[in-house]
Amino acid sequence: MIVIRYQHRRIIDGISKPQIDNNHHRQLCFDYTATTMEKSNPKKISYLRFLLVFVVALILVWEQKLSPVVAEYDDEDAHDCCNCNRNLSRFLPSRYKHFTNMTCADLWSPFTLRYFKSEDHILTVIVSAAYTHGWVAMGFSPTGVMAGSSAMVGWIGEHNKASIKQYYLEEALELMVKPDQGDLNLTHVKPAVVLYRSTIYLAFQMHFGSRKSHQFILLAYSDKTPVDDRLKEHIERTTITFDFSQGSFSDAVQNLQDSVMTFKNSHRISSIFGWGALLPAGAIISRYFRHHDPLWYYLHASIQSMGSIFVLVTMLAGELLYREDEPDIWLHRAFGYLTLVLCILQVLASVKRPSLDSKMRWYWNCYHALVGRTALFLGALNIVIGLQIGGSSTPWKVGYGVLLAVILVTVVILEALSWLGKPVKVRSPAFKTNLNR
Repeated sequence: MIVIRYQHRRIIDGISKPQIDNNHHRQLCFDYTATTMEKSNPKKISYLRFLLVFVVALILVWEQKLSPVVAEYDDEDAHDCCNCNRNLSRFLPSRYKHFTNMTCADLWSPFTLRYFKSEDHILTVIVSAAYTHGWVAMGFSPTGVMAGSSAMVGWIGEHNKASIKQYYLEEALELMVKPDQGDLNLTHVKPAVVLYRSTIYLAFQMHFGSRKSHQFILLAYSDKTPVDDRLKEHIERTTITFDFSQGSFSDAVQNLQDSVMTFKNSHRISSIFGWGALLPAGAIISRYFRHHDPLWYYLHASIQSMGSIFVLVTMLAGELLYREDEPDIWLHRAFGYLTLVLCILQVLASVKRPSLDSKMRWYWNCYHALVGRTALFLGALNIVIGLQIGGSSTPWKVGYGVLLAVILVTVVILEALSWLGKPVKVRSPAFKTNLNR
């Protein structure tokens, strides 16, 4: 080969320059030079090729190590169940394949949990669930409720892009679910999500030393794929108590439901006694029975004080109920806190009321009447809202409906009598001036 090219070179040298094709001349010279280099230094070329292959392989391995997600599909239409017998090494990333002695438990349809806890308190978790679209999640909660918990959420998005992120559930509202935040102390091993046939697998690793063996585990799923990492509301969820030292779990749902029902009943009873009975009764006495002085004042103050206590109990039970059940009842909560503020303002106003002969007494009377009636109206309205959105049974609704009807009829009758009857002159004993009512 070299001899032939050298002969071409000799022929070219014998031809005058105007007759030489410059491009052909450059090509012949390049072939001759490259061939000569290959002949003269073959080890250098082999070294460069080896170095190039090594760099490419290193990049691929490094990319696989740092890749946070992996998506793998199987075109078979078989619906394999999420049992503990499946060989995960066929499709899981290499960083999760060497865990062969993992403990496995079928938690809650359609979730299966596999985990391995090392001696240095590193917990490797692989949770799987039946999947078509949307997202699936496994969370760790200190109290068994969503608020204050941290969860790993995985999904398959557009263009078959798999995603897995940690979320912090500050409150049970979509806007308060924050991506890339949480209390889970993940290791340097990147989380992964794999879709194999009709099952999705979420794999992650975390430090478990500071956590108890018994953990509240939250499991949830939705059929709505996240957009811009924002989660939509779940379709179903459950809470279990899992023992990572024994691999056993108990259903925490029944205990949670018992607590929810207890708080619901306490909330209903206290709200109906407070806003539905005592506070309206105290207002009726103040308006229509002032001629029974000073008895009306003592009854009014005592009944309103008792009603205020029931209002506080109502708010406490409602807040505990919200933390346990976490319903989407923002309007009911808003009215609840608003009526509580109005009730507190009424109590403060009664303490700082001006004397009877003060020029400010007329303005105070208008303020006291306006705030009180507004609070009673919003309280009654909020009871109706709560009974409706809380899924109360018919006896609760009928019972409060009868009570509200009795109060309204009583007010109408007393108001009509006050307009039709002769005005009653109120006695003014010295005792009245001392009370400064």
